[in-house]
Amino acid sequence: MRIHVSNCDVDYHAGCAAVAQSIRTILETGGFSVGVMARHVPLDALSPGDLLLCNGEGTMHGNQRRAHLLLNELQAARRLGCRVHLINSVWQNMTSEAGRQLSVLDGVTVREPLSRMEMQGFCDPQVCPDLAYYCPLRVTTGIDYAGEPLVGDFFFDRHAEVLPGYPRLSLTAADWSQLVASIGTASVYVTGRHHGVYAACRARTPFVFHRANTHKVIGLIAWSGVPLPVCPDLAGLADVVNWALRHRSVYERFFDWLDQRRPWTPDTLGS
Repeated sequence: MRIHVSNCDVDYHAGCAAVAQSIRTILETGGFSVGVMARHVPLDALSPGDLLLCNGEGTMHGNQRRAHLLLNELQAARRLGCRVHLINSVWQNMTSEAGRQLSVLDGVTVREPLSRMEMQGFCDPQVCPDLAYYCPLRVTTGIDYAGEPLVGDFFFDRHAEVLPGYPRLSLTAADWSQLVASIGTASVYVTGRHHGVYAACRARTPFVFHRANTHKVIGLIAWSGVPLPVCPDLAGLADVVNWALRHRSVYERFFDWLDQRRPWTPDTLGS
């Protein structure tokens, strides 16, 4: 049996590449044969008895076309005699039609409980943190920000209006190991990206998250039960940064909690 993985977009940014590396490492460590890992796995690469994993990441929301395309690919693989799993996924504001497709999958894993709630009535998914968190890190020095606040990307230009003069580090400017090492030298990381939050967590650096287009980070924080703020608007961003600088111990609780979560494993995939 070979395992193929769709929706792997390693060139998008360091977080996506880290997810792909984690999946490969977990599968190979488990003794599985890894086949195609790409944005789309062509049907002619599949054989009956193979397994197709769809790395849902941030795609499965808003009833967008690409989400339906990936779900349709899973159904097509199933008709060919493959087992099919959706892993590492968000699920938000999808149609009942899309939900019904979940009920015939062989396994579903989401990254926070808000997505799990939206799947109720269709399946009972496992909840595990984003796989980027478990990406192996190589030894690297990164950039030394000497304890300064650091601004990430997604709302780059608008962040500059609120946080002038702060250094910036985008998820596209470094690989995962460099990113984590660099963020680890900052006092706080301000980001509008889900994987920016996970990079800060891996570095154990307090983060300020600016509310984005899904509940990925809000759901993660709610799951922890740790009262971390999420900035709903740019006007309050500087205040939340100041809060983060004064409350490192609260973030330490969150980091400890995240370290204790079990990662997704291929135990349920069979052999």
